[in-house]
Amino acid sequence: MDENIKLYIIEKVPEIYRITKYNIDRINAGDKIKIYNMDPILDLNKLPIQEFDKIFITGYLNALPKELYNRLKVGGLICGPFGNSNQQTLIRYFKINDEQYEEENQGLVIFSPLITEFTPNPTNSIKLNL
Repeated sequence: MDENIKLYIIEKVPEIYRITKYNIDRINAGDKIKIYNMDPILDLNKLPIQEFDKIFITGYLNALPKELYNRLKVGGLICGPFGNSNQQTLIRYFKINDEQYEEENQGLVIFSPLITEFTPNPTNSIKLNL
């Protein structure tokens, strides 16, 4: 594994956090993998890093939070399920610059919702083209 690669996992549910942390500790990842028990959208400012190359969302959202997009480096990728409890689409967003992104539809999927206190509205979210 590249010495410069670091993986940050954010898990809000305490039980899932404990299980994940236990498994990470078992593989002796050292400081390459860090897990945090906090809100994956609202608590991003608590992380030791402010910009990411890639962001993978593992629960569906019905909007792309600007906070996630703003933390992505230019040239970076956000990938996750977007939609509602009945239908979701796996979307890849490539950040071209602070104002532009390319969107790729990867097909229909079913995920559970992302556990967060984030409530989307027109000022804190990017409108999706689903």
